[in-house]
Amino acid sequence: MTTPEPVKFPIDPESPPEFPGTMPGDVARDFCDRLQAIAEEANAYLGPEHQALEALDLAAHELMITTPFTPRYAEYDPEN
Repeated sequence: MTTPEPVKFPIDPESPPEFPGTMPGDVARDFCDRLQAIAEEANAYLGPEHQALEALDLAAHELMITTPFTPRYAEYDPEN
């Protein structure tokens, strides 16, 4: 599987690009970390039940869903 490449801006309206719809895991994790930092800072002002904080949490969750799934298997040693 190839690593998705971001679309270059500005976009040519005559020939719009196709967005990959996925992003590398490290990029998604960085975005999620930044959203978490924003939520923590805003929590002091808005309170934990504010819908803006719920939206930030949902956005972080949705970003992690966009990362391509790579199956990983645990090492198996029949001796142990």
